[in-house]
Amino acid sequence: RPEFALDPNYYSEVEASTSGPNSLEVDPNWTRENLKALSLWFYGDADNDIEPMWVKLTDQSGSSGKVTYGDYGENPNDINEPSWHEWNITLSDFGVDLTHVNDISIGFGDRDNPQPGGSGVVFFDDISLYPPRCFLSLRSDDFARVDYVQDCVVDYKELKVMAENWLVQAPGTGNLVGWWKLDDATGATAQDSSIYGNHGTLIDMNPASDWVTGPIGGALHFDGIDDYVDCANDVSLQITGTEISLAAWVKYETAADDS
Repeated sequence: RPEFALDPNYYSEVEASTSGPNSLEVDPNWTRENLKALSLWFYGDADNDIEPMWVKLTDQSGSSGKVTYGDYGENPNDINEPSWHEWNITLSDFGVDLTHVNDISIGFGDRDNPQPGGSGVVFFDDISLYPPRCFLSLRSDDFARVDYVQDCVVDYKELKVMAENWLVQAPGTGNLVGWWKLDDATGATAQDSSIYGNHGTLIDMNPASDWVTGPIGGALHFDGIDDYVDCANDVSLQITGTEISLAAWVKYETAADDS
């Protein structure tokens, strides 16, 4: 766990080569294995002066690129906290040839225009390279709103969460012209719990076996051939406008052919 001290007269920098004597002995090709990110941890001190903290990569041609702590919205004052902070950097942001990285540097202050500055001590640990992975802290606010599963991907998992929660709260009962809970369990009548009493009669169904357990209380099993419930033709069931709303739980017995 290296200690990194700020020089009060100049910018401070520590540099390590990827290969050669006294090097890190790591593969200089940082595109292999689909590497995408550099991660490191640092530990600050309450007495540290606030100076820009950066990581610099230099490629085989001598071209260098630098990323400063705060570029991703981090708080530069974190170096004043005596606790560990993870810093994640996208490799492409360095703008160098990642197929041959010669060295990596960590520094403080203005490297391009050194000026007398502050002082302090910062510890660094666990400097690592990673393939693509999920950093929840780097998601935009808009993306985080729809990433319910918190895996940095919006896919069928989010649809599953949405579907499971759409009807978690029971719909209101106001203005219902039919409310068949299908909790009757026995008999040949499906009771209507609305104020209209549009009770249904089971047609071509077996009350002994077609009353089954549903997702909420009871349910009815239809054979997909001639089973139905006749709720008659009361005026309350007449469709007089252009729109109606229906809600029901439906489970396919064989999803392959929707039977």
